[in-house]
Amino acid sequence: STGPQGDTGPQGPTGAGSPGSTGPQGDTGPQGSTGPQGDTGPQGNTGPTGAINTSNMLIARSTGITGVTGTSISPVAIPLDTVLVDNGGADITFGPQATDITLTGGHIYLVTYSVFVRPTTPPENISVALRLDNIVQSGSMMTFENVNDFLTGSQTYIVDLSAAGTSGILQVVNTQGTNDYAILNESLAVTVNIVRIS
Repeated sequence: STGPQGDTGPQGPTGAGSPGSTGPQGDTGPQGSTGPQGDTGPQGNTGPTGAINTSNMLIARSTGITGVTGTSISPVAIPLDTVLVDNGGADITFGPQATDITLTGGHIYLVTYSVFVRPTTPPENISVALRLDNIVQSGSMMTFENVNDFLTGSQTYIVDLSAAGTSGILQVVNTQGTNDYAILNESLAVTVNIVRIS
């Protein structure tokens, strides 16, 4: 009979064949956490300066007018006749030979006006003011007492129409005295300079 199988012999040496090909790439893993924010870069160059957009108008009375009589109860508007600077656009408008200057609502205006005037029968008191929508504006008045010769004066006033939904009508008014608004030594009887500042 056949005897029992003998013990397995030791493993032989590895064969000399070439290595197999690389297997396929595994799936991409999940994205890692965002790193800390980097330093702020340098400030860019300053852009060009924008265009100036200021509305302004200079209006005058270039010829004399005599015997203008006004009172605090019944002020008399002084007619103007010349536009010296016309950059009002749609915000500041004026019709020549008129008393009314129209200011568009929604803005603030800086108004400077001057007069060259004397009482018709000296000496007498003189008062001149700005009137907006038929209301003499407190703080806009110039008053001169016992005047017996030509005088000049100027006043600056803020007209605030920022909350107004409609336009306002601005006038220069005689509120005291019977006065001559004169032309003398190249002067102008009345000037009104208006600048939209807001």
